[in-house]
Amino acid sequence: MLVSHVASRNSAYRVANSAASTPTFKTTMAYSQKTIDMVMRAPKTPGNQLGRWAVHHDFSVVRISVALGVTRQTAYNWFAGGDIFPAYEHRVETLLKFLQTSRSADEAWGKICQHYNLPT
Repeated sequence: MLVSHVASRNSAYRVANSAASTPTFKTTMAYSQKTIDMVMRAPKTPGNQLGRWAVHHDFSVVRISVALGVTRQTAYNWFAGGDIFPAYEHRVETLLKFLQTSRSADEAWGKICQHYNLPT
């Protein structure tokens, strides 16, 4: 079972990244209960607030990392209350504002793509 799961993930990755124009991002994967618990237990920092809103809207950490130009691990570190490097503070605050003022992950992503001139 694990082998077929890994094979299907790799196939999906190749299909998503084989397009000549723009990459597509899987946006349907929900956050694990472990991640949700970590976000809820962490101190309320700007990065943690980003994580709380991401969980609330089921907004993909991949989208966050693309919009902010950071790795997924960096985003998860912020969700856990880690410090945000000053160069990223403004972008995090902007992304947080879009998440707070949107009714869904898709609406937020549309606003973010328009603001940062990203492909949708």
